[in-house]
Formats: sequence, C-alpha cells, structure tokens
Amino acid sequence: MVISRFVLEHVPPQTILKIHQNIADQIGKHYVLHYISPSDHRSYFDKSISLYDFLKYTEEEWNSLFTRYDYHNRMRLPEYIQLFESMGYKVIFKDFSTPKGKEKENFKSLKLNKRFANFTDEENTAGSIILFLEYNVIN
Repeated sequence: MVISRFVLEHVPPQTILKIHQNIADQIGKHYVLHYISPSDHRSYFDKSISLYDFLKYTEEEWNSLFTRYDYHNRMRLPEYIQLFESMGYKVIFKDFSTPKGKEKENFKSLKLNKRFANFTDEENTAGSIILFLEYNVIN
C-alpha cells in the first residue's frame, strides 16, 4: 500500500503519471491512499485570498505567481480521477468537503478561467479530497 498526504497537488500531472506507472511496474497489484488539498494554499497566509482564487488565472498568469518551492498544479477532482482511471486504477472510495458560508460566497463571486468553466461548482470546490485506489495487474 502506498500513502501520500497532501503531496499530489504540488506535483505536475505528468510526474504523477510517471510515479504511479513506476509503482505499478515495480509492485504489481497494490492499493493507494491519497489525501489531496486542491485549494489555493496562498490563502493560508493571506486572508484576502479565497481558497479558490487561483481558479481565475490563465496558465501563463498562474505560472508567473509561484516559485518552484510553492508550485500547485490546480488539478480538480475529476482530473485526478480521470488520470488514475486512465492508468488502470480503480477508485474504490472517494470523499471530499465542499465550502459553506463565506467561502461558498467567495467562490460564487469568482470569475473562473475557461480551463475550469466546464467543471461543476462541486468539482471546482472539492476540498480535503481522499482517494482510495486499487491497481490490479491484468495479464
């Protein structure tokens, strides 16, 4: 079993693919438990920024705002699930939180970048994600 705790949001998608492919190649059948915090981490230090502020930026704008030490891939819940399922992982459990009160209002007032426009509000705001995956080698 492989466990990651609040790591994946800081890893580029192509690297996530490579890591999971390497695990599958080396271990074969296995389980993975991921805890993912897909919110704008800048909001933890700057209270004027909402948990979803980073959803308004283009890729170019976002890439200019962070350093290699605070990278965040901005992947949304369906993107994680699609990535894992494309590799043959089965999602056997998922859980996440959704915003309430002021954070929900902040999200509703945000002008989303077109990259995020096709996701539902719940998919864009899913937080504290838990994904439990199974990988079973098919011969």
